[in-house]
Amino acid sequence: RLNHPVVNVTWNDANAYAKWAGKRLPTEEEWEYTAEGGKGFKWFTWGNIPDTGKANYRYRGETFFEGIKRLLGLRKIGTKEVCTYEPNGFGLYDMCGNVSEWCYSNLKPYTENEEESRIDSNGVNSEKSRIYKKAVRGGNWNSPNAVFIIIKKRDGFFPNYSDYRLGFRCAMSADSCK
Repeated sequence: RLNHPVVNVTWNDANAYAKWAGKRLPTEEEWEYTAEGGKGFKWFTWGNIPDTGKANYRYRGETFFEGIKRLLGLRKIGTKEVCTYEPNGFGLYDMCGNVSEWCYSNLKPYTENEEESRIDSNGVNSEKSRIYKKAVRGGNWNSPNAVFIIIKKRDGFFPNYSDYRLGFRCAMSADSCK
């Protein structure tokens, strides 16, 4: 699976790797901007109409027995090789589907109400113990339909969480490219 995205990494691991590589994780805003590919599309990297041939996600439905396998964790990881689908307007691949991606940013509501995103390890809002969820963007190969892979799809997990649907990509500032 050398040409597949790396999965099952925590935010801490992804951030450490990016630093080691001389790069960083993208902010949530950078991720969304680059996912749009300069095209201004609202929903997908290729346009505003779902297209099952342009991203890796679970769009065909599943049989009862396939569903049982998925629930028990017995189903194989369904990532596709990187670059299987067309790139977006910036030449980036798999911004919709394949794996959801860690971002550097803390997950905050669009309303900028930090009280809603600040919780401690017990799930309680606390000034003494601040543990923020980190933003995760994009859908993944196990997303049940196109609604879950749109550019605006966002989620958040604690930095020590890992999952077989969750990976990352590295970023660097434009002035670093000179």
